[in-house]
Parts: sequence; C-alpha cells; structure tokens
Amino acid sequence: MAIGALTIPASGMHAAVSAFDASATNIANSSTPGYKRIVPEFQHEETGGVIVQFTRDETPGVPEYDLYTNTRTESSNTNLIIEMTAQIADLALFKANVQVLKAEDYVLGEAVNILA
Repeated sequence: MAIGALTIPASGMHAAVSAFDASATNIANSSTPGYKRIVPEFQHEETGGVIVQFTRDETPGVPEYDLYTNTRTESSNTNLIIEMTAQIADLALFKANVQVLKAEDYVLGEAVNILA
C-alpha cells in the first residue's frame, strides 16, 4: 500500500508534464495555418492516480486572405494567452505533486526508522 501511495503523485507529475508538452506543441504551431490546438483532459484512474487524454479543438481559426496568392486560409485556433496560462498551471500542478511525493517519502522513511 505504501508503494502504491507513491504512484499517485508520480502519475500527477507525469500528467502535468504531458499537458505542458501539449501546450508547448500548441505554442510551436500557433502560426501554422489551419492548426487545431490540442486540449488535455485530466481524468482520475480507478487506482487513485490521474491520466491525461487529448482531444483536438475543432473550433475554426480566423479566416485570412493572402493577397499574393489570392487564396483564403484559416489561421491556427491557438490562443497564446490561454496556452501560457495553461503552462503556469501545469508547472504548479507538477510542483504540488513533487511536494506530496517528498512528504510521502519522509513519512515512509520515518516508518522504517520506527520499525527498525
């Protein structure tokens, strides 16, 4: 049971990194015409951890007109303010799970010392 408790914050750290990566991908592709942003969705696991599933935001980007090629294109639907805010939240989520992991490590260490 004690080792299982360590997997919960570890899964939270993994989920935070995965969501951060998705946001970084969105930022990197924000100037790609027609790019649809990736949206992370956190879900709990039956074992007590957390996983991330990803979907595409199919909201259309802003229509643009290219005067040189005389064509219409659609810009990316990525909002940089939303993505940067998501990265701040993902970093805070990661740090919170690190603190939980450290606390559980300390408690397990004290339990070993008591039993030894």
